[in-house]
Amino acid sequence: MEYAVLGAFFLGFFGTIFAGIRKGCLAAWGCALVYAAFDELHQLFVAGREAALKDVCIDGAGALFGILAVCGVGYLYKEAVNRKKGRTAPAVRLEGEKHETLGR
Repeated sequence: MEYAVLGAFFLGFFGTIFAGIRKGCLAAWGCALVYAAFDELHQLFVAGREAALKDVCIDGAGALFGILAVCGVGYLYKEAVNRKKGRTAPAVRLEGEKHETLGR
């Protein structure tokens, strides 16, 4: 859960730096993975704890979940705003359907 929030915060930060959402998502996930790796490295020096690659993978999956959740909520918000403004277009056109902007 903590890494999902961390991934969402990283996406908020990198989403403002990079122009494309893909670059922002990759940078956010990469930073979350690096943070998880350093957290596991830190555990090597704590008595009674041990580091495991499995934990880095679990933390990375949590961060990816948070990033994808933020992207999904953003997509749904954008769709709702577009629908409210009357700019809806079908996601998939059935054969024989016409689309207003194509003029067919």
